Amino acid sequence: MALTFIFEELNFTPHPEVEGAFESELFFDNNWGLRVFCGTNAYTFNETEIYSTANEYSEYEYWIHKPIDFIPLEEGQTIGPLTKEEIIEVATEIKNRPWVQGWSPGGVGE
Repeated sequence: MALTFIFEELNFTPHPEVEGAFESELFFDNNWGLRVFCGTNAYTFNETEIYSTANEYSEYEYWIHKPIDFIPLEEGQTIGPLTKEEIIEVATEIKNRPWVQGWSPGGVGE
């Protein structure tokens, strides 16, 4: 049975240094992770409108935490802009991937 994902599972927090910017990071039970951005910190589009919550934005972008060959986020690695519905599709696909042995979130790896 496929696992479902809803947009509200993303717990957006304000970016500490950029006004109108939000990000959410979550890790799934299969050892994959997803980071979603919106607002004025976007890499893939030029957002000029500043909102007080992430839910007010209509465009988002994401980056996948890969369990193997982990590479820190750098400019040019995010995918977007996408709508909320497209983010839900991406997150659902990632959530339903098979479990993969790899690095452990919060760990330093070996």
